[in-house]
Amino acid sequence: LLGLPMQDEPEVFQIDAVDVASGDIRLQRITGLEAETVISDLFTGFIAEDMNFDGHTDFRIQEFGGSVNVPWLYFLFDPESGRFTQTRLLDDIANPEFDADVGVIRSSWRESAVRYGTAVHAFESGSLVRLREEIQTYDQEGSYHYTSGERVEGDWVTAEGRGWETFLSRDLDGNGIEDYTLFDLRESRDGFAARLHITSDRGDSLWDHAW
Repeated sequence: LLGLPMQDEPEVFQIDAVDVASGDIRLQRITGLEAETVISDLFTGFIAEDMNFDGHTDFRIQEFGGSVNVPWLYFLFDPESGRFTQTRLLDDIANPEFDADVGVIRSSWRESAVRYGTAVHAFESGSLVRLREEIQTYDQEGSYHYTSGERVEGDWVTAEGRGWETFLSRDLDGNGIEDYTLFDLRESRDGFAARLHITSDRGDSLWDHAW
């Protein structure tokens, strides 16, 4: 990464260009960037991973600051030219998580204190396709309205209804630090659906069951 730290925020760098090199040999220089990228012990705004699941490593750079919905600049590797090219296909995906084992991109976003969303995308024949999406809007503590959609045999099938959730914190693994339990109950086409999810204090999923 080529750039300088900002004077008032030393952990934020103004990135102007990226050099791609093999040893001391520069293979490519990507210029024209106007990114404000955080590089610290807690967060690094440069990530290299396979983002289109073709077996080649791509990379992304944090475009500018954002504590919730972090925007990125995405660069995919083209094996034919041996160079990286910026893509706009992923620009609208907030906080992406690339799951190469399954071949999907999971994302989550927050529009306000009461409106949240999640989505799942995948690449099909070079195009980005939305597989699932859900938006939750809270009207009071523990109660929300949801709209969801899912791609089924090429059609987009939607559903909506109300949901209720209860959140508890207690030490479940005996290490003296509280873990987190979420019980979610919502209306569905067949009546009601429920989910119990337990997360450790380290953020690991301990148990997840739906019925």
